[in-house]
Amino acid sequence: MSTVKSVAVGVELTGRGTTVALVDRHGKVRHRLHAMTLRGRPAIATIEPSLRAIDTMLSHALAEGFKVGGLGVCVPGTIDFDRRRPLLLPTLPSLNDFPLCDFLEARYHLPVQLRIDVDAALLGEHRFGAGKGVNRLLFLTLNAVVGVSLVVDGQLERTAQQYVGHISHLLVSTNGPRCSCGKRGCINTLVSADAMQKMVQRAL
Repeated sequence: MSTVKSVAVGVELTGRGTTVALVDRHGKVRHRLHAMTLRGRPAIATIEPSLRAIDTMLSHALAEGFKVGGLGVCVPGTIDFDRRRPLLLPTLPSLNDFPLCDFLEARYHLPVQLRIDVDAALLGEHRFGAGKGVNRLLFLTLNAVVGVSLVVDGQLERTAQQYVGHISHLLVSTNGPRCSCGKRGCINTLVSADAMQKMVQRAL
C-alpha cells in the first residue's frame, strides 16, 4: 500500500493580502503562510509575493513526502469560468482578465482550479465543516465585498451567468454612497467590511 499522502495547495488572494495553505484530503491544514498583495502594480508583480509563498509551500510538501494534487485559488470578485480567469476584482483590478490559471499551470505544472472566494468557503464548509452532510446550505460573507453562495441537493448552484457569487453591486438605496462601479447605493457601500470601517471613521 502506498504511503504517499495526498494534499492540495489552497491560495486565497485578496486586496489585503494572500493566504497559502497546504491541506490534506480530510480538510486538515498542514501548513499556512501569509504574503502581501502588491496592489496598484501589474498583474505578475501584484502576485509575486504570493508566488514565493506557493514556492515555499511546495517545498514543505516535498520535504514531508506529500504528493500535491493541484492548486485551488479563490478571488474576491467574479470569474470567467470558460476562460479560467478573474473577470472583475474590485480590490485587485490588475488581475482583471489576467490568465491566472494558465499562468500558474505553466509555472508549477499542476492543475489549477479557480473559484470565487464565497464559493470556495461554502464548499469547504459543506465538505468539512458545519454544513457537512447537508443538502441545502446558504453561505453569506461580509468582507471587503459582499458575497453569497448556495448548495442545493449537494451541488453548488449556478445561475445563467454560471455563478451566484458576489452581490456587491445589488442596488439597495438610490441615494446611498457612490460605489466604485459608478452607481450609488450598491449593497457593498453599506454593509461590507470597508463600508463599516468608513462609517466608524466618520463617526469618530
